[in-house]
Amino acid sequence: KVLQRYFKLPEPSPIWYTADTPVEGYQFDKTAYIKKAGAKLHYGDSDGDILAAKEAGVRGIRVQRSYSSTNPQKLNGGYGEEVLINSAW
Repeated sequence: KVLQRYFKLPEPSPIWYTADTPVEGYQFDKTAYIKKAGAKLHYGDSDGDILAAKEAGVRGIRVQRSYSSTNPQKLNGGYGEEVLINSAW
């Protein structure tokens, strides 16, 4: 609901939870779901999220993890993706 309100979306966007197991034919676990949803962009906080977007041929946007995260990020913008500024707050 927060994203729907913030981005003024008429309908809630689908949220896919995957089992970290790629669907056959894809290298990354989220790629098949990105394609199935017909997404034009995919956002996420992990390198895998950005690489799945690239594999699906859509725009990947990096959301930074909280500075207090116990799972540090490797590359913010390192794959040529846009990085949502101040998203770690």
